[in-house]
Amino acid sequence: MPNGFYIRNASEEIKRVKLETDVTIAELNGARHQQGDYTSFISEELMDRLFHLTFVEGKVVLLEEQYRP
Repeated sequence: MPNGFYIRNASEEIKRVKLETDVTIAELNGARHQQGDYTSFISEELMDRLFHLTFVEGKVVLLEEQYRP
């Protein structure tokens, strides 16, 4: 439990969503967000990273990485 906290997901269900190439990706660089590249993003290992997804009319328009101290 790093830094004395943990993130609990009340559901073990995994939901898959389709990302369009025009999705906005805000990845962390230290504690600040920077614009991410779609092609690089989909080829990365994301298991230990947490993202908030914003949907508009059923489409993911923003992926924003959660800062974890």
